[in-house]
Amino acid sequence: MQNIVNNHIPVLLNKVIKYLQPNSNKVFIDGTFGGGGYTLELLKYGSKVLGIDKDIEAIKQGKNFFKKNKKLFLILGNFAYLKYYAHKYGLKFVDGIVLDLGVSSNQLNNHNRGFSFMYDGPLDMRMNINQKISAKTLINKLHADDLIKIIHTLGEEKYAKSIVLAITKARKIKNITRTSELSYIINQVFKKKKIKTRINPATRTFQALRIYVNNELYNIIRALIESQKILNINGRLIVNSFHSLEDRIVKYFLKANSNKKQKKSKYKINQNNILNNQYAFKILTPKVIKPDNIEIKRNPRSRSARLRVAEKISICSNKFNINTLNIPRLINYKNIWGYNSVSIF
Repeated sequence: MQNIVNNHIPVLLNKVIKYLQPNSNKVFIDGTFGGGGYTLELLKYGSKVLGIDKDIEAIKQGKNFFKKNKKLFLILGNFAYLKYYAHKYGLKFVDGIVLDLGVSSNQLNNHNRGFSFMYDGPLDMRMNINQKISAKTLINKLHADDLIKIIHTLGEEKYAKSIVLAITKARKIKNITRTSELSYIINQVFKKKKIKTRINPATRTFQALRIYVNNELYNIIRALIESQKILNINGRLIVNSFHSLEDRIVKYFLKANSNKKQKKSKYKINQNNILNNQYAFKILTPKVIKPDNIEIKRNPRSRSARLRVAEKISICSNKFNINTLNIPRLINYKNIWGYNSVSIF
């Protein structure tokens, strides 16, 4: 069902509600408020909700729609700092946290935000419009080698070198400032090489740029670390991912913080970081939950959704070095963001 706040359709809503088990005595954090789909449903059960979103348009629409609801607190901010925002509103612990990662339908459908290759618009992709770095900055200013790393690693695009070669040739003539321009350049690469693909050739490149522009992988891992600090015992963490890199980070973070054995992976966290073998979580979804055919037909953008759920079972004071997760290292984040993305929290 499409929610009332805007055109975003909440993915796997019934599963989210099933695992959160909301009631009038519980408090939740919707770390990616977006269109307010999950929040709207939680409020129906009388629960208190702290909604966070870095997109000012999402917060404005939410405040306008929910203006009379005293059980909802909306914050313009980054879910990576959810513990700070919870404490700011007097919430020492919460009963559940839901994170719906990636970009919302409302953002994709807004031509002026520059998230989609389907529409012509400014090459932007900033979730926080006050942020300085945009996709246009990366495409026109970064060294070719750095662009290749970003597109290959974050987009898992095997033709990254060819794409970047075409981009660098084009930007020598004029700056690339529109989504349609970048999409055309990428499509021409595939056409000349006679590469066949089931998805639009621009998909992976646009995805990689969006992830990097918004520092999404760093925000995810910090939010995961913060979540285990503010969840009540028996509180639940629900993460909905739409990209394989995101899902792997969530998967191995939860495995490292539970008694579930890990297989060898470059995303594996060193379980020596768990103090005294006290695990914070019990994994409730041994197999990742995916949308069924009915939901995919109703909402085609849900097809890549991957839902994971864990329940907090103990209080752990352990600290993590984000380096142990081995998230993809690209160009120095400090040069772009002004802080060290691999510090210890």
